[in-house]
Amino acid sequence: MLLNQTTLGELYQSLSPEEAKGLELYLQKNTVGKESILYQLHKLMIEAKLQAMLAKLNTDYIKAELFGGDEKSVSKLTTYNNLLINHIKDYLILSKVKEKNIYTETLWGEILIERRLKRNLLLKITTSKIDIYNDNYSLLKKYFHIRESFYFEHLDLSRKNFKTMIDKLRNLIASFKDYVSFNYIELYSGYLTLSKQININDNPYRNDLYELIELNKTSTNDLLIIQSLSLSLIVENSHNTFYKLKEFFLEKFELFSTQTYIQVIPVLNNFITKMIVSGNEIYYVEYYEHLKFISQKNLLFKPGFFSIVKLIQYIRLELRYGTIEKAEQLLEESLKVISPAQKDSFQFLIESRISFAKKDYKISLRKISIINPSDSIYYFPQYKIMLIKNYIMLADIDRLMAERENFYKYLNNQKNIQEDEKRRHKLFIKYTEYLTNARYEYLTDYMKKRIENALLQTSPYFSEKQWVRERWEELKGN
Repeated sequence: MLLNQTTLGELYQSLSPEEAKGLELYLQKNTVGKESILYQLHKLMIEAKLQAMLAKLNTDYIKAELFGGDEKSVSKLTTYNNLLINHIKDYLILSKVKEKNIYTETLWGEILIERRLKRNLLLKITTSKIDIYNDNYSLLKKYFHIRESFYFEHLDLSRKNFKTMIDKLRNLIASFKDYVSFNYIELYSGYLTLSKQININDNPYRNDLYELIELNKTSTNDLLIIQSLSLSLIVENSHNTFYKLKEFFLEKFELFSTQTYIQVIPVLNNFITKMIVSGNEIYYVEYYEHLKFISQKNLLFKPGFFSIVKLIQYIRLELRYGTIEKAEQLLEESLKVISPAQKDSFQFLIESRISFAKKDYKISLRKISIINPSDSIYYFPQYKIMLIKNYIMLADIDRLMAERENFYKYLNNQKNIQEDEKRRHKLFIKYTEYLTNARYEYLTDYMKKRIENALLQTSPYFSEKQWVRERWEELKGN
C-alpha cells in the first residue's frame, strides 16, 4: 500500500511545515529520544513528505528501513504506526489548547465546573474575550461563557443569589436560542442551495423556515439579522428583501468577519444573476455596483471570493458603466492570480473586449483569434460571441454565418451546458442575423417588428441583449 493511502501517511500529508517542526520537537521530548524506532519512523515519514514521495513509496519501504528482514515486521509496523498516530493526535490537540480553540476552552470550563474550582472559574470568566462579529463559532462561545458564569454563581447557591441566578439563567436560555437559530439558518440555507442544484422542489422545512425568518429579523443580534435576511432572500426571491439585506450588509460591513462575507456575498450574487436572467436588466447596474464594492474592499482576489466568472463579469460591466482604464487595470491585476493554464486565453479574451469597447474591431478580432482553439474551451461561449460580434462590426458576412453555425452545433453537442443557458446563446445567434448593415437593408417590416419585440425587457433574456439592442438602435439611426 502506498504511504499516502495509509492513515499515518494521510496525517503526515496534512501537516504544514510549522506543524512538522513542532511535531519533531514534541516527539523528541515525549518519546525515548532520537534513537527510538518511533522517532525513526517519524523521520522516514517526514522525509518522504518533504521529497513528495508519499504517493510513490509503499509500506514495504518503511518495513525494510526499520526492521530489515524481520518476519514480524508487519505486526511491528502496525504497532508503531498506531503509537505514532496517537502521538500526532495528542500533539495536534495540544496545539489547539495553545491557540485557545473554542472546544478546548469549553472543555477546560467543564473541568473547572465539575471540580468546583471557583477561583479558576472566576479567572476564566473575567479574562475571556468574545468578539461576536469576528470570533469563530462566536455564538457558541458566548453560550458557554454565559453557562460558566451561571455555574460560578451556582457554586454559592443560596436564597440570597436566587434573583441573580434567574437573570443569568435567562441570559443562558437566550444565548442558547441564538446559537440554535444561527445553526438552523445555516443548515436550511445549505439544504435549499443543494436541493436547487439537483432540482428538488419539495421543501419539508418550509414552515420552519418562515418561523425562523420571522423570529430573527427583528433580533438584537446582527449576525442573526443578516443570516435571517439571507435565508429570506433564498426562500422568497423578493426585491424588497434584497434591498434590505444589501443595505444592512453595507451598513455593518466593517463589523462583519470574512466568514460572514463568504456567506452573504454569494446570496446577493445569486439573486442579482436570477433577476438579470429573468429580464430585470436594471440589476446589471446593481451587479456592477456590487462587484465594484467588493473590489474596493480588496476582496475581489481573496481566496473564498475569487472567481474567474465574476471577474469577467466585472470587467464587462466596467467597460459598460465605468471606464476603459479601470478595466485595463483589472486585467493587469487578474493576470497575477489566474492559473497558467487559463492565463493566455483569459488575457486575449479580455483584451479583445477592451479593444471592442474602443471600437478597434480589427484589433479586437486579432486578439480573440490568437487564442488557441484547445485553450478556448475555458471560455468557449464568450470566445464565440466575441468572434460573432467582431464579424458583425467588420461586415464579414461569410465568416459571420460560419461562426453562427459552428456555435449552434457546439451548443447542441454539449451536455454540460444547462438548457436555459443554451437557449440564451441560441437566441443571440438567431438575432445576430439581423445586425449587419447589408442584412438590415433587406429586412421586412415584419422582421423588424419581430426583433423589436425580442428586445423588450419583458421578452425572454438572451446573451448580449444589451449590446444587441444598442446595435439595433445604431442600425435604425443610420
